[in-house]
Amino acid sequence: MRNCKTARGLSMSGANQRCRALLLMLAVCAFALPSASHAQGRIPPIVSDTTWTYTNRNVRLEPPSEGPSIAFSGSSNRVFYAADFSSILVHDGTDGLIVDTLDLGRILADGSIRPKRVYCNADGSMMLALWLQGGSAHWGAFSYPEKQLIQEFPFDVGGTPWEEFHLAISPSGRYVVGPWEREQERNYGIYDLERDTVYQLAADGYEVVLNSTFDFDDDETALVFWEAKIERGGSRVVVVHLNNAPFTRTNFEGRYSSPMLSGDGKRIAVSSTTGGSAAYYPGVTVLDVATKEVVWTMKGSQKSNLDEFLDLNFYRLSYDGSKIFVNRHDTAMSAEFHTGLFYRIPETTPFARTLPRTFGPYANERGMMIISSDLTHGFVATKFGGGYEEPRYIKTLYAGRFDLDAPNDVSEEHVQQTLPVYPNPTSGTVHVPWAGRSEAVLWTLFDATGRTVETGTTNGSTETITLHLGSALPAGVYSLRLNGVEQRTIVVK
Repeated sequence: MRNCKTARGLSMSGANQRCRALLLMLAVCAFALPSASHAQGRIPPIVSDTTWTYTNRNVRLEPPSEGPSIAFSGSSNRVFYAADFSSILVHDGTDGLIVDTLDLGRILADGSIRPKRVYCNADGSMMLALWLQGGSAHWGAFSYPEKQLIQEFPFDVGGTPWEEFHLAISPSGRYVVGPWEREQERNYGIYDLERDTVYQLAADGYEVVLNSTFDFDDDETALVFWEAKIERGGSRVVVVHLNNAPFTRTNFEGRYSSPMLSGDGKRIAVSSTTGGSAAYYPGVTVLDVATKEVVWTMKGSQKSNLDEFLDLNFYRLSYDGSKIFVNRHDTAMSAEFHTGLFYRIPETTPFARTLPRTFGPYANERGMMIISSDLTHGFVATKFGGGYEEPRYIKTLYAGRFDLDAPNDVSEEHVQQTLPVYPNPTSGTVHVPWAGRSEAVLWTLFDATGRTVETGTTNGSTETITLHLGSALPAGVYSLRLNGVEQRTIVVK
């Protein structure tokens, strides 16, 4: 769904400014970083780094069942972040600073409103939101930065949890997808806001599968989704061709789900069931839209029914469909592998990977991930639940970038010492994962001109080191150097 665009610097060609988003329905897993010898063998080089993180801690009686929701507009360089606050936060895509808020309660004159999902069109001028109000779910379209309600759509989920429903918006904002009529829980429609018409997505005898994802190509010529037979069972992926009048459909029969289009609309990536009793036995397949031929497939692994939800649970095609990103929880390898991998289609050996614990599966977490169609930028919004004994949950928004043109092999010791600094941006205190690598850590802070502004020494024998920066530091971007080698970027707000 081109409901988000990416920017390298602040500008990219229109064809390469698209992101994808999927919910990460992840469960508890134990992390084990691969050994150095293993990394030199079968594990490809690391090509990612951290640009910024944003962390918020809320105390609640119960953690929410869903994690945060995010959307990104590359043209305006804005990240829209719904994390169970009363407002949707708007972050600068470069440094993570909060530059605006959208208070739906104020717009709709009801302070009880809590936004749960957020989507935006390509230039960030239009936003879709799903929110809770008075115990029921609602969804509508808003203008930005005017912050005006464009249209609220009829929606009654009945007894079905709101978490089962997803929306989508096309690149220009002309089309939006969501539940269509009241009392019909699985009846989705595609709304043409220019012509004020609606088209029913599911074919006769079928219904849109709850938790289905929807995805547009860059030129708004196609929409892909997932539908199932109402009575006899069985499902299929459907491509709706929007440039035909009336719309036409291409059906992809098989055990496919969770489809995503390449930016040019010529290929789709799907979750592919490979057997067994699990509903989502791990597997990803890439299909050619014109010929319906399989051009790439990857089968995952699992040691238990729990692992099925971790391996290959997120994927993203490049704009032309020649590359694919997937995150892996591959327990069949000689060491457990928790990371994101990049493949060149049709090759099945990855050529690059992300830092572990960033764009790979997390532990005890739910949330959302988006990756740009040129595979250079990504964002992860997650929620760690504390449960009933510890009624606190932590919400983190993590931003990273990928350089696929110049991969550099990195040691696992370096990986351990380049995990995200948090909070980032910061008001003065930062925490750095360190894993007790040294008894003492000498740290130096440089400003944007390379001038040393602060230096100090702290205990390095702990898992995490905490640095208290000077309260008089001007807002801006700084470089933090640890022991004269490790370097990270910090934003002071």
